[in-house]
Amino acid sequence: MPIYLDAITLVWAVGLLFYGAFTAKRVTLEGVVGGVAIAAYIIAQMGWTAAFLAGNAWGAHFNNYIWFGFNTLVMAYMTIRIYKVKQNENL
Repeated sequence: MPIYLDAITLVWAVGLLFYGAFTAKRVTLEGVVGGVAIAAYIIAQMGWTAAFLAGNAWGAHFNNYIWFGFNTLVMAYMTIRIYKVKQNENL
């Protein structure tokens, strides 16, 4: 069952990546970090799932580093969003 749940978020991420790319009016730091985070998620999810299904422990371990990168990007994205909200409150 977890593989099916992973597929839902994977399709969601691919949709977000295309939606963001086709609707962006300008390039922003927030957009770049968000896009890279989505791409990292797609790579990490597909790589980890493929390694898991193949029984490849090294591949699953390697993809944990990609997950670390994804988690870092998500925290960077949230930091940028919070900073922007705080800047708008001070106006």
